[in-house]
Amino acid sequence: MNHMYCGLEGEPLNIGNGKTSSAVYDILCDIASHPEKKLYSNIVFAGIEYTKLTPQNLTTILEMENVIVLLDEVGAIMHNSHKISPACKKHEHEGLCYDIVQFSRQLRKRKIEAYYTAQSLYDTQAQLRKMMNRVVYCQKYGIVNGMLKKCTQDTCVPDHIHYIRQLDRMTMKESYIDISKVYQYYDSSEIVSGYWNLTSIKRQGRYFLLLKMVLRERKDLSLTILFCGKAGMTGYIAVDLNQ
Repeated sequence: MNHMYCGLEGEPLNIGNGKTSSAVYDILCDIASHPEKKLYSNIVFAGIEYTKLTPQNLTTILEMENVIVLLDEVGAIMHNSHKISPACKKHEHEGLCYDIVQFSRQLRKRKIEAYYTAQSLYDTQAQLRKMMNRVVYCQKYGIVNGMLKKCTQDTCVPDHIHYIRQLDRMTMKESYIDISKVYQYYDSSEIVSGYWNLTSIKRQGRYFLLLKMVLRERKDLSLTILFCGKAGMTGYIAVDLNQ
């Protein structure tokens, strides 16, 4: 089954809205109920056994059963206008976009649960979007004067106890989950790689846009994000680690 966690389109706060924490929460519940399941994830987990999800081992997972897969920030890997092809060379692994879509089509045959996150549903590639069995819209709330109040900024006060409102797009059923104990299992500030092949990114005339942001600098590591795409559209995201 394919699960997508995303923000509501048009929401003023659509970043840091509890999408990843919601997915992690549901994954932890799944593992608690089925401890025999093996977890693969493209983000780092702490205090729980998992295997790093890579472009190389994605297709081999289809040979297994009772597996849980987390693909965080899938829109950073294949944006909404990305053209799917087994010969696509825009990633470090040729045809990765095709492999992801094929994986989403076939996983039900192996009792695999796949959890994806994206900034919004329409930030994701159309073929992948159609494969979603469950879409969950996430909104962050906090307890203020004993009542739940919707958060209006990404960074809240330190003692803010967060609850995430989950709205199921298919059933319109809503629930509120306490994620205060979820943060210990993953790093919410981790930068997710888009697996992009930097040498494949080419200039596109007046539509070319290159943003270079140094998010963190250390003596042994510099982290740079490159963004390239058409104006007004989600672009290609690539992560370049220089050591």
